Amino acid sequence: MEELANLLRPLLEMFGGKLGPLVQLIAFMGTARLFLKPFQLLEKPLLDFIKATPSAKDDELLAKASQSKLAKYAKFVVDYLFSLKLK
Repeated sequence: MEELANLLRPLLEMFGGKLGPLVQLIAFMGTARLFLKPFQLLEKPLLDFIKATPSAKDDELLAKASQSKLAKYAKFVVDYLFSLKLK
């Protein structure tokens, strides 16, 4: 891993000088995607589990929350910035 870091160091230093904020943004997006991707994989099983419970109240709460404007905006932002499609 250190060899790869040493190999990429000149490129990062070169771009970091002129394009520092852009490099930081791309690094942030990549890191966030790395950590958010497992949650995307767990989303469907979690929703299925909530729908499978005997109580209908949690299903209504889930439907209400997923149809809210805040949820729609959050899904758009996550999809746009991190290329993760949320159901």
